[in-house]
Amino acid sequence: MLQGVCEDHSGCEHAFHIVGGADHVILRNNLLMDFNAHIKVNPEGKDPDHGLIEYNTITETMPRNTGNPVTPIDMVAASGWHIAANLITDFVKSGGDRSPTAPSPRELGIITCSSAMSSCGEYKLRGEAGERIGLSFAAAATGPEFRRDAGVSGPRADLFDHA
Repeated sequence: MLQGVCEDHSGCEHAFHIVGGADHVILRNNLLMDFNAHIKVNPEGKDPDHGLIEYNTITETMPRNTGNPVTPIDMVAASGWHIAANLITDFVKSGGDRSPTAPSPRELGIITCSSAMSSCGEYKLRGEAGERIGLSFAAAATGPEFRRDAGVSGPRADLFDHA
């Protein structure tokens, strides 16, 4: 179990921050609680590809009082990831725009999401103010400088065989 214990919620950003050449990362059977983006995957000179996120429970014990993004799984410019059989609950944002984003893979080459994924914005934190979003595959929120290959070439063909 990993739990963020910050009085200021803006200080508990990630349980796991996967960057650069960290290919083939496996995150399995974890209980992750009280982070803004429990799992963050993004480039730092190189795109981290071909990871696996499965059988995790990702949750909050209280609404996140922060202006920072609240996104249980936040991926930018990563390809070949398999996300399956995770239970994601109670991601509520009470600060800033009060709108959390559900697990949000953005600017990806290829991603596989299993039908076994469970995303539940409201479970134990029923009645808290804020929006609940199931899954989000958004592109507009990411600036071109953070997109895979600056968004020029699109998905890499070599990644199709490894998802």
